[in-house]
Amino acid sequence: MRCTAEGCFGWETYNYKVLRMPEIPCIKKHTQSSLFFGKDAELPIFLSLLMGLQHCVAMLGGIITVPLLIANEGCVLGDVEFCNKKQYVISAALIASGALTLVQVLRLRLCGGCFLGTGLVSVVGTSFTFLP
Repeated sequence: MRCTAEGCFGWETYNYKVLRMPEIPCIKKHTQSSLFFGKDAELPIFLSLLMGLQHCVAMLGGIITVPLLIANEGCVLGDVEFCNKKQYVISAALIASGALTLVQVLRLRLCGGCFLGTGLVSVVGTSFTFLP
């Protein structure tokens, strides 16, 4: 794909106006719906980066929330030592999530023909079931 106005940004094929304003159902205007891409279609680079950034921001919120709530619980109970380590708990969750996501995505071959990981783009993160 060459980096032209169409290849990099998709100005002629994708309507970027649908990304900036939500539609309110009771105030119905005739707007053009967003373009859906097929499974093997080539996305414009700018659109791919924009959607990837949105996905990363959404993942960060879910990964950071659980250790933040656990660390805040330690602060409320008066555990000053644990309260001071809040940033380390969050960093550990991010590092573990990144490392385990790499294991899932890379699909490592083990001896005996077995695999470790799925080979699919799947994020491994914290879970709200760990909250007391």
